Amino acid sequence: MNLKFWILSLRYKTLGASFSPVIVAGSLAYSRSLLNMKLFLCSLLCALLIQIGTNLANDYYDFIKGANLSSKESAKMIQSGIIKLSQIKTAFIIVFLTAILIGIYLVEIGKFPIFVIGVLSICLGILYTAGSYALAYIGYSEFFVIIFFGPVAACGTYYIQTLKFDHLVFIAGLAPGFLSCALLVINNLRDMDHDKIVGKKTLAVRFGGNFAKFEYLFLILATSSIPVFLFIFTKDQSFLLVTCIIIIFSFPNIRLTYNVNNAEQLNKVLSNTGGLLFLLGFLISFCFLI
Repeated sequence: MNLKFWILSLRYKTLGASFSPVIVAGSLAYSRSLLNMKLFLCSLLCALLIQIGTNLANDYYDFIKGANLSSKESAKMIQSGIIKLSQIKTAFIIVFLTAILIGIYLVEIGKFPIFVIGVLSICLGILYTAGSYALAYIGYSEFFVIIFFGPVAACGTYYIQTLKFDHLVFIAGLAPGFLSCALLVINNLRDMDHDKIVGKKTLAVRFGGNFAKFEYLFLILATSSIPVFLFIFTKDQSFLLVTCIIIIFSFPNIRLTYNVNNAEQLNKVLSNTGGLLFLLGFLISFCFLI
């Protein structure tokens, strides 16, 4: 077993996409004295497993379709025979099954809404790159990333705690959703030339690199605007405005995105944006708790 491959396949630097909306929703539940820590930890673990399973499934199906071989070190390891393709398939099945086992417990509490969220999340995680109409290959992935790594994850986490949906949680969930989409945009910008060859019609491929750069900037601005809307809705939590500083930490990423096009530099932007996701989750959570 090659440990380096499995660490790469986790894409741990991007796991803030599943981590951030869950802790945001959990912190709001805690601020209202509604948090059940056992349910929260199960929700967090389930979300992380679904993202990891999706990452592994993406490696598997992208390799089959010949996508991203030029930019993914993990794919190069498959190509060289260090890791067998069958091992990756077995791994993502095991990860998803583990998520389902934890999800059964959550469904017992949250009933049908949690069942629907769980089933859709796993199915879309596979269909993201699998099949003839894979979301990543027809240019619809941005929408689903914003929704499922944003409001769906946040509202699902809050619902399992309270059995209620809350408009504030939905709005708060948009922040990590937008920033998770920014991760995707950088990934697509980096892989644009190769994606053209294999017929992967991402928005970057459809509309070009300049569009993708503007898309990244727009998503950063959208992320930074969410704390303002949260403040408007809460009216008494001015500390939420502190979260707007996320845009300051984004300046180096924006500059790199607009000034370079090589994979190494864009990988740095990808890593930095993943770090911002963790920071965003902690900042919003902290503001809800004080």
